[in-house]
Amino acid sequence: MFIANASAIHHALTCLSEAQSPERPIKLAVAFWGDGAEGLIRNDRQYRILCNLSTGGTNPTVIQALLERPNTEIRHLPNLHAKVSLFEHAALVSSANFSRNGLWFEAEPSGGWEEAAYELDDHERGFAEAERWFEALFEKSLTISQDVLREAQSMWSAHVGVTMRADPPELAESDLFEPSIKPRNRLRMAAPWLVQVFSKIETVNNNSCYVPAYVANLLWTQSGKTIECNIPERPTLRYPDQVWELAIKKSKQHRLRMIELLHTVINDEGVLPAVKYWALQCLQTLPTPSPKQTATPR
Repeated sequence: MFIANASAIHHALTCLSEAQSPERPIKLAVAFWGDGAEGLIRNDRQYRILCNLSTGGTNPTVIQALLERPNTEIRHLPNLHAKVSLFEHAALVSSANFSRNGLWFEAEPSGGWEEAAYELDDHERGFAEAERWFEALFEKSLTISQDVLREAQSMWSAHVGVTMRADPPELAESDLFEPSIKPRNRLRMAAPWLVQVFSKIETVNNNSCYVPAYVANLLWTQSGKTIECNIPERPTLRYPDQVWELAIKKSKQHRLRMIELLHTVINDEGVLPAVKYWALQCLQTLPTPSPKQTATPR
């Protein structure tokens, strides 16, 4: 069956995922993954995934999030350019990467590429050939280490237009924070613009509003400066690791939310270049996570 546009491809992927037996893995050989692609990966299905981290076309924040999911085995292949999705009873061979431009995640249909795909039923001859092709590629693919992700982050950041500089830019407190720390808060809260950027990711409430606050303090300390807070045992934050520790102690989910916000900051056209610079620095010097750090070797 021929599929004529990105919206229909997205719909087909959703339907095929829903029809998949939970105990059988969905196999995805999709070269490039962008913002929002992790939303295609369900928590109630198993996955084996191949991606390309070597050319700057994949957002490594998405891959990091997938690595930490217990139901997903993900590896990379430097010369992968295919977009093939294999399900229990069908295969989808497509031109679309798993990106906003490819599948129009949270975007207007007019904003993406013109894409097409072909859905192959499991009784067709090419289905078995596609499965053998995937297994051969997976066999020679590479595990994803934190070093690989850091290198991929540098290439991705160059791809989206953020570069390292020999003369690191200065940040002002007003770039990141509210004017003063409120007595009821433990931390200096984030400037309204940063809260607004975070609202593009999720609804801001009394709990989630601390995520942009942690990111503001993270960026400030990453730039080599200190900030006062209302934490009796640590009245001054001096280092990014201290901010990460506080955030993760509050909620283990904060780590992924902070990473997503940092990446959103880098890609937001309205954000100051100095803030983007330090956001990239933060992503490149992340503390190594304690859960599943790399894909399980075969």
